[in-house]
Amino acid sequence: MLPGMIACLPPAGGSIVFTASGSFTVPVFATMVVELAGEGGKAAVSLGEGNYAPGNSGAQTKFDLPTGTDLIANGGTGGIDSVPGSPGSASGGDINTTGGAPGALGAGQGESNTYSGGDGAYCKKTYTGQSIAAGTVVTLTVNTGSAMNNGRIKVTWS
Repeated sequence: MLPGMIACLPPAGGSIVFTASGSFTVPVFATMVVELAGEGGKAAVSLGEGNYAPGNSGAQTKFDLPTGTDLIANGGTGGIDSVPGSPGSASGGDINTTGGAPGALGAGQGESNTYSGGDGAYCKKTYTGQSIAAGTVVTLTVNTGSAMNNGRIKVTWS
């Protein structure tokens, strides 16, 4: 390096997983990948003699920029009577998979039995070139329901 020149170092990389609601301050990044898993639904419970208690639906997982919600992975619905729950849907990502959370983040699986709850959705988005300014505070919503408490947000940057 020549005298008087300033070294320009690449941003330090990192990764963090959120299992509860809170906030995240965007670091300096070249590439930032955000993955969400919606919460899995609870299974219906047999009360005997053909009666069932419905399972709770899983909660939404959200990555909210100050300009509005950017990414959403919905939870799976709970099982009702003798019918299994439905998988959640996702929106806002480069990849939005209905009920795809369990294979992606190892989270969001619906409770399994004869009348299973639906799996949570999976959403993934890649941000590049400081498309979100460093220092921006993002609101995170994770596991606010009363189902499986297995929604996730994973943020990886480099």
